[in-house]
Amino acid sequence: MSQRLRDRFRLGDQVEIYISVPADAGVLADVGWQPGKVVGVQHPGLWVVAMGTYWFVTNGRHIRPASVHGEE
Repeated sequence: MSQRLRDRFRLGDQVEIYISVPADAGVLADVGWQPGKVVGVQHPGLWVVAMGTYWFVTNGRHIRPASVHGEE
């Protein structure tokens, strides 16, 4: 069983989240990995501030600890 997001990350943690946003014709445009900060925990996910916007992240494949070197 995989570890829950709330157990992997804590309030204030610096993270990176993978963002895809709606583009033309309903297709998602990848923005890519963006730096952010965990600002809230709400079942089943986390609230993260990135790009000046609040994002609710529920998929563990779309969040990771902040990269020290800025590498992919």
